[in-house]
Amino acid sequence: MVGCFFVFAVKRLCVCVFLGEDAQLFVWHALTYKKELSLDLNVERIWSLSLLDPSSAASASTSGSAGVASAAGATGSGAGGLGGLVLAIGSDSGTLVLKMGKEQPVASLHSGKAVVARGFEILQVNLRLLEEQQYQDGERLPVAYKELGQCEIFPQTISHHPNGRFIAVCGDGEYVIYTAQALRNKTFGKCVDFVWSADGHYAIREESNRIRVHTSFTETFNFTPPFSVETLWGGALLALKASDDSFVCFYDWEACRLIRRIDVVGVQQVHWSPSGFFVALFTSDKVYILRHDKFAVMAANAAQAREEEGGIEIAFELVDQVAESAGSGVWVSECLVYTTAQGRVKCWCAGQVETLHHLNAGGRASSFILGYLPEHNRLYLIDRDLGLSACSLHVAFIEYKVAMARGDLQAAEEFLPRIPVELHDRTARFLFSKGYKEEALRLARDEQLRFDVALSLGRLQTCAELVRSTSKSSTEPGTVVARWKRLGDMALETGHLALAASCFHECRDHHSLLLLYSASGDAPRLLNVAAEALKDKNFTVAFLAYALCQRVDNCVDVLWAAERFPEAALFARSYAPSRASACVQKWRDALWKKQSKGDKRQKSDSQRKEEELCCRAGGPADPAEHPEKFENLQDAIEVLLARKSFSPPCSDF
Repeated sequence: MVGCFFVFAVKRLCVCVFLGEDAQLFVWHALTYKKELSLDLNVERIWSLSLLDPSSAASASTSGSAGVASAAGATGSGAGGLGGLVLAIGSDSGTLVLKMGKEQPVASLHSGKAVVARGFEILQVNLRLLEEQQYQDGERLPVAYKELGQCEIFPQTISHHPNGRFIAVCGDGEYVIYTAQALRNKTFGKCVDFVWSADGHYAIREESNRIRVHTSFTETFNFTPPFSVETLWGGALLALKASDDSFVCFYDWEACRLIRRIDVVGVQQVHWSPSGFFVALFTSDKVYILRHDKFAVMAANAAQAREEEGGIEIAFELVDQVAESAGSGVWVSECLVYTTAQGRVKCWCAGQVETLHHLNAGGRASSFILGYLPEHNRLYLIDRDLGLSACSLHVAFIEYKVAMARGDLQAAEEFLPRIPVELHDRTARFLFSKGYKEEALRLARDEQLRFDVALSLGRLQTCAELVRSTSKSSTEPGTVVARWKRLGDMALETGHLALAASCFHECRDHHSLLLLYSASGDAPRLLNVAAEALKDKNFTVAFLAYALCQRVDNCVDVLWAAERFPEAALFARSYAPSRASACVQKWRDALWKKQSKGDKRQKSDSQRKEEELCCRAGGPADPAEHPEKFENLQDAIEVLLARKSFSPPCSDF
């Protein structure tokens, strides 16, 4: 660094930010005097620097000459939504904005007690003391943090021992394990990563890339992987992510034997289910759900099979992948609950994803999953300002879905009575999607859901009763009509013609009634359909129905009602010659009205009468005025009049 141009001391983080004339940026730890970060900004002459600490009540800025400012202040809700420290740098090359830190707070939850880090302070809050009646889903919880003590290192990660008796803090290249109640030092050491196993072992990664596994706080195994490791994850197996970000390797905790190499690019988080049978891999754009075959791994280890390059091939199986970016997650039984970049809490269970809650209400900062408390049936979330919120997630509902997904109906029946009534519809939808239609129909309370399930089961009479009952309620008429139509189509497909006709009458589906009665040859009902269609101005169906019944006069009336006078005149010339003259007169009147409507000029009565006569003279010929142009018209009238008195049988054709 050439000269010290700007200096900022951030008391909350115990760091000092130095910016020199040569555009070199350094961040130093104020207590250990360790250089945490060095960065070449690669810009021209710097003129100003401003710092914003979102969790501080004040910000600092300098410009021109060298200066010193403090960004420390009282902790509050903060300003902005960037999280961490934000540096704004003005230079001849332009303006540069840098963000230091991360949005997700350092926190852990176990047995209802949440432990968070604020600077070097370790805080605790007991969520079991909250009463469910005092808050709603998504509401910020009225909690008061209690200080447990100060940490010797600056916490970057904090995690509970599986039994909750200890907490591990990792940061500044060291780790310290404390007792969870009094924050007494249990053990410590050097590391860059720290993770717990599901059984209480822990592993650390040293700067030399060496992995050391401890059991009961005593080192039992160590090894150096054949690749450069970027980070570790704990759980049922020890997960190591390669520094080239191209794969993740899983090792067992006993002998650190390679179990399986998973070639997935960009893994950011690894989450294990409590049973150890499922693991979720979070990437920037997808969530991969894998099934872990523990018994196959145990058999391979017992047989002392030769370790292959990629591990045990049958150790993992891809179950599902969700095309979403997940920010945080937790397993509740065998259901994965995670937050998305769009601010939603979603749940994956047996291949089905449903939205549980919408976050970021009121413009609050992004929330991250802190943990799940089965006693409260609540999922707890935390934001960067250490604000806590919760959303409902009933444990009986989750366990029932898991049991049904396994096909264990007996176990599912034990959880069913404990599911609240307001969750019955969600449970029924899950059962319906999995093919358990009878069970879904018994649980469903929503009218539309009950109708869909009953229709898929072929219970047409039940569907008819449901639609009749909903038609008397406040259900929208359009919805009722759509249900009658669906039920009628299903009844027609399954051969229940009487029910189909009743449904089509209820929804006034004249086209379907025309098809039904014309196919069955039911002339009286076909005439009723024609009359109803004409009343509803469905002229096409009315004309076809009257034509099938050989009611030619009614066909002419339908064409008149539709103001199709040219078609009426041509139809009458062929099938109803006695009405041909009247149809032509209607046609002429329509032509004259159309012409007079388009002519906007002022005219006298004599001029208008003369033009009307000319229009009528140039129009279609009237059989009454020009009988010589319509030969044998009278004979046709007499023949058709005689045939009206009887209907010839089909055998005559």
